[in-house]
Amino acid sequence: FFSSRRRHTRLQGDWSSDVCSSDLMVRQAEGGAIVVVADEAVLRPAPGRAAAVAAGAALPAIARSLAVELAARNPLVRVSAVLSGIDVPSDRRRPLVGRAGTPGDVAHAVLFLLDNGFVTGVCLPVDGGLGLA
Repeated sequence: FFSSRRRHTRLQGDWSSDVCSSDLMVRQAEGGAIVVVADEAVLRPAPGRAAAVAAGAALPAIARSLAVELAARNPLVRVSAVLSGIDVPSDRRRPLVGRAGTPGDVAHAVLFLLDNGFVTGVCLPVDGGLGLA
């Protein structure tokens, strides 16, 4: 119960901040970019994590939906998501790059999405190839 309530509260906070930011960006002539950071585990559901995966999967869905909605109001507003998979690897699954990810790896992905004016609506996994392993 506590875990789902915490995730629901986080989702509400993310949604509120995205909507507030997007309203400002739509009115700006130069547009802007929003990058949502979510857990890469939403791509690989696991037993006992149904509520967490469902709540986490809402964030990339919101990012993609906002990308379409906001582009209709101002094509210079872009929205994407980074799916962070930088947790310590388990003995069963190792990232293809041979190391655990760092917050810097996620930050580089966020900067890429902020800087590239031709990318919107994507959900970029930053997992060192873990999703393929």
